[in-house]
Amino acid sequence: MYNDIRSELASDIITAISAIGLNAPENIELKPLSGQFAGKWGYACSVSFQLAKQAATNPAQLAERIVAALPTRREVARVEAMNGYINVYLNTSWFANQVIAAVDNEGDYYGNGPTRNERIMVEFSQPNTHKAFHVGHLRNACLGSSVVNILRASGFEVIGANYIGDMGAHVIKSLWCYLRFHKDEEPPHQRGIWLNRVYVEGNARTEYKNEVLALSQRLVRDHAGAKAAAFDYLQEASAHHPDASYLISSLPSKDRPDYGAFADHDLLLGAWARLGEWLPTSDVDTEDRAEYARLDAHMDWWPQVDGWKAEQAALWRQWEARDPDLIALWQRTKAWSMEEFYRIYQQLNVQFDQWFFESEVEVEGVTLTEELIKRGIATDERPTGTVFVKIDEQLRKNPELAAKYARQLNAKNPDGSPKEVWRTIVLLRSDGTSLYGSKDIALARVKLADFHADRLVYCVDVRQSLYFEQVFKLIELLGFPNVDRFTHLGYEMVTMKGGAMSSRKGNVLFYEDIAAGAVDKALSIINEKNPELDDIAKRDIAEQVAFGALRFEMLNKDLNKVIVFDWDTALNFEGQSAPYIQYAHARACRVLEKAAQGERFAPTYSTAVAAQGEQPFAPTYSTGETNLTPPPVGEAGRGSDYDFTILTGEETALLELIGRYPDEIAKAAELYRPVNICIYLFDLADAFNNFYHNCPIIKAETPALTQARLALTHAAKQTLRNGLTVLGIAAPESM
Repeated sequence: MYNDIRSELASDIITAISAIGLNAPENIELKPLSGQFAGKWGYACSVSFQLAKQAATNPAQLAERIVAALPTRREVARVEAMNGYINVYLNTSWFANQVIAAVDNEGDYYGNGPTRNERIMVEFSQPNTHKAFHVGHLRNACLGSSVVNILRASGFEVIGANYIGDMGAHVIKSLWCYLRFHKDEEPPHQRGIWLNRVYVEGNARTEYKNEVLALSQRLVRDHAGAKAAAFDYLQEASAHHPDASYLISSLPSKDRPDYGAFADHDLLLGAWARLGEWLPTSDVDTEDRAEYARLDAHMDWWPQVDGWKAEQAALWRQWEARDPDLIALWQRTKAWSMEEFYRIYQQLNVQFDQWFFESEVEVEGVTLTEELIKRGIATDERPTGTVFVKIDEQLRKNPELAAKYARQLNAKNPDGSPKEVWRTIVLLRSDGTSLYGSKDIALARVKLADFHADRLVYCVDVRQSLYFEQVFKLIELLGFPNVDRFTHLGYEMVTMKGGAMSSRKGNVLFYEDIAAGAVDKALSIINEKNPELDDIAKRDIAEQVAFGALRFEMLNKDLNKVIVFDWDTALNFEGQSAPYIQYAHARACRVLEKAAQGERFAPTYSTAVAAQGEQPFAPTYSTGETNLTPPPVGEAGRGSDYDFTILTGEETALLELIGRYPDEIAKAAELYRPVNICIYLFDLADAFNNFYHNCPIIKAETPALTQARLALTHAAKQTLRNGLTVLGIAAPESM
């Protein structure tokens, strides 16, 4: 709505500048009135300062000339030149009624943009089966689903896609550990979480030698006492054990030393034991002490690690041969993970239109890689090496792409050698099995050929930024269309207090624990605030509040900001949070209910659409349909007869924010930035609360003013609901 009036006013100013004989700039910037004009509804323009030199006059005089040449508009109450600025004051009553009418007529559609002839596929979430859903997955799922919703609200046809990692080393480790140590032990419930524990154990067993040597090296490198203890022991041992000298020289200098030279268990055990004797007298931090204790409890694993790795390699070969018993076990255990994922997505109000699985594009990935080899793009060094692509080198060989990326490809290192920007990507292992890159180019072909996507968005954390640049360049080398319209929507990670999480080590905060804690806390608050509700209603509202709070916590940060997950912050029901916004919505509902005006202000357009068998953009987003375009709103629309001649500052601020909502949706869609809507909704809720506290509604001075403020209350309620909906957050009517 404001984009329309802004563009029209900018056009008027350009016309006026031309009328006085000056060359107008291409863009005229109009900013909302602020500062000493706070509470006024209008815009300020500083173009006079840009043109003063051209006009050979000062900005104040030029502003007066431009104002005198401006045409009149019914939307504008007055225009003034002040200190070089052009201030445009809107016709508050007319414009307020247009805002009210737009919200009232469009209902659940309010804020939606016109239908655009463009299909966008947004891939997000991408959890791995055989691992549990944890707090680190929340940001991706919430971010991606909100981007889908915002793009749909902005008029795009959107396909929300999930790409499940259902194969790979983590699956083999999990299946191996299950068959070797836990066959037929699975619990009846939460089998996905149990399967994650099996994976963690399988990884711990496989990586045991590396972890023991890594901790030994770190202790020896960082602590003189550890170095002395290990050195003394190895000096004693070196008299009768030649490998001791290698261990002495290697431990302090390598981050992850090769354990092949130190495979003698007795030698390592002696050095490890000497470190254990020294540890109680040291100043080693708690984390390293705990790591030593954890590893020391499993020292019997050391001689078995090589055998376990051989068993896993054999299991890989069974997988490649599609052994029917192994495939059946894989499908059964995969289903345990998927059951958990489906339930979690339902709780979080996350829907998908298309599910992709890594196992489905494995063969196509190998085929595409073979095509790259035949075309001389990929280098094949099997069986002793891998299949890889030197991307910079291949781009230089392609005349069109070399010209396109000339700046990057011509960059030099300090020594004058060519700088490798995109480096090398490995597509196949030496045994011919596929890696992520080969499968991602295969999946891109599917998205473009089978789903006819015009634009692809990949919602994956920033650690994969270089990888996606490499994949996009590979796709260009293959000749795929629209690659410039592919976007890696990178975001920073979620960490816990105390450091980063790792599913390999098992130090993660599981989604189940977060969800249960959030619901319990929300329920206690609902009990306190609204004890008269029945238990079923309390539970329902508590879940809406809890999951809304978690989603908002994941969205209310810029993508380049790390989220340090803190239980107290995430479940804080005051301040800039989803519950604060939800409570403003519930408060507006309560006002309308008390005034017995719910029917008077009920949405009309969305009801009429539903009667025709179609659904508006709310509150579910799983159909993948394009949005319907709401009808135009004119002066005769509902709400056009309210008296807003005199507005308080609180009313002006609230109306201005409500009218800005369509522009906020458009901006958030352009930038893939749900945090814009989070900030906007908090401001809107804050403005409504100020209006609620300072402007009597039901007991206003006159019946006409009551009607006007009830209409404004309904418009605020509807806009809050629509904004929460695109974020995937429920808008409860009572709390």
